[in-house]
Amino acid sequence: MTPTVQPPSGKRLRRGAVAFAAALAILTPLTTPGAALAATEAPAGTSVARGQSPFRIMVTSDAEIDDVASFHRLLLEANDLSDSLEAVIYSSSTFHWAGDPAANPPIPASNWAGSDVFQNIIDGTGPQGVGGGYKAVLDNLRKHDPRFPSVEHLNSLIKVGNISYRGEMQKDTEGSDAIKAALLDNDPRPLYLPVWGGTNTIAAALRSIENQYKGTKDWQKVYNKVVAKANVYIILDQDETYKDYIDPHWPDLNVTVNRDQFWSFAYNTYRYQGARGLPRVPKPLEDAYFGPAYVGAMRTGPLMGTYPVSADAYVLAGDRFPNTTEFLSEGDSPSYFGLLDNGLRSWEDPSFGGWGGRFTQVSQHRWTDFPSYLANKDQAYNQRNYDLEPSRVRDANPYGESFDVAYAQTRFIPALQEELAARSEWQTKSYADANHAPVVRLRGNTSVTAKPGARVNLDAAVSDPDGDKVTTTWWQYREAGTYSGAVAIAGPSDLRTSFTVPADAQPGQTIHLILEVKDQAGKPMTRYARVVVTVH
Repeated sequence: MTPTVQPPSGKRLRRGAVAFAAALAILTPLTTPGAALAATEAPAGTSVARGQSPFRIMVTSDAEIDDVASFHRLLLEANDLSDSLEAVIYSSSTFHWAGDPAANPPIPASNWAGSDVFQNIIDGTGPQGVGGGYKAVLDNLRKHDPRFPSVEHLNSLIKVGNISYRGEMQKDTEGSDAIKAALLDNDPRPLYLPVWGGTNTIAAALRSIENQYKGTKDWQKVYNKVVAKANVYIILDQDETYKDYIDPHWPDLNVTVNRDQFWSFAYNTYRYQGARGLPRVPKPLEDAYFGPAYVGAMRTGPLMGTYPVSADAYVLAGDRFPNTTEFLSEGDSPSYFGLLDNGLRSWEDPSFGGWGGRFTQVSQHRWTDFPSYLANKDQAYNQRNYDLEPSRVRDANPYGESFDVAYAQTRFIPALQEELAARSEWQTKSYADANHAPVVRLRGNTSVTAKPGARVNLDAAVSDPDGDKVTTTWWQYREAGTYSGAVAIAGPSDLRTSFTVPADAQPGQTIHLILEVKDQAGKPMTRYARVVVTVH
């Protein structure tokens, strides 16, 4: 398609920063999940209520088996998302669609799991919820956090979008209408749209907006409102609607395309990496966190008892997957990992890096880990050209290859898997017998400016709700900053420490310092605080 709308780009806005620069300064110093939101007033001039999340989330999904795994995790994290999650919408993809017998000629279904998969997991019905589902564990989950939402509320979030065929975006559906309404309402918060399948339901919402307003006196205002609010995070790119419609028609929409890093969490591909055959996940991490012993131990309880493992996909893929309880896949989970309130602040800017990966900015409103895919307009969504392109995002990997295209994601696998294992115990254990995340409080500003040669003080306080001992480590996320050199942190394990801005740092360059806090429990949990220093 040919672009029909090309409004001026204007000043670049950070992802998630629209109307929220003031809120961010208030919210980030306290990085315990939910506590920041409960303890803060929203800035004047916004409609965000006390205790409300600084952003909103609407997930679209093709209900694949690894989406089922992601949804299990999402439910165990629903307490931290209770003020932000507004919809989970069935959509189609190049792999899965429901079919349309009324079409001429009729469209047969393709591996469609059904439009009740997520409801079954919530209600404990059907094959996905045979063990009792979320409903069976809600009372116990609320002993750990009363913010866990009700069964009725979660079911009200499930909607059917454009599912009849891959890339179908011409129909207005319940799901596309929900996205359209959220984009057009007066809530000023950023709307994050994690994509677990194709982008067609999002495209349908945008197409409906364009059809309604383009050519009217309100079009420019509506266009500006939508692109200021929407933040789309695409896993792989699983149909043609992003390249054929969203990209040319909505060039100022904020979009992140995770084309490669997600494979670290997807199917058996975490064992391999392109032509070299190097593992995406270093063998020590694979053995420790993806093996049958670890995954089998956390796959217990009424909800997690149906968490998909390799054995569940064995009949679908023959010998590709071992017929064991080892890790199967959560390839789509990185699309929302960065929105979890863990202190890494990665929802602010995709280049920050965090639980959902790290991305480079290739144009004013586009981020990716694989720049050639976005640069090449002729490369179709289903072309898998995983070459050794030098410009791919790389992090230094201490396990082997010096700069690894997967390590921005895999460096956080221990924290992510330990998080799920700890939360799995919340299904059945009392508060006293389970683990809960440490609380990190950063004293001072989360973003500061300093001249070369200046000393920057780092100061934090840490507590643990269970009284566990904690380990604390300050480290420099060199790849996230634009100053490429190393800084010397005076006492990396001290909560109160400092470093000196190197003399060769140039004005405008950034240095990212992260405090990582992990409790010493049987099922440990990790939280962070991040300080971003800009040289001036």
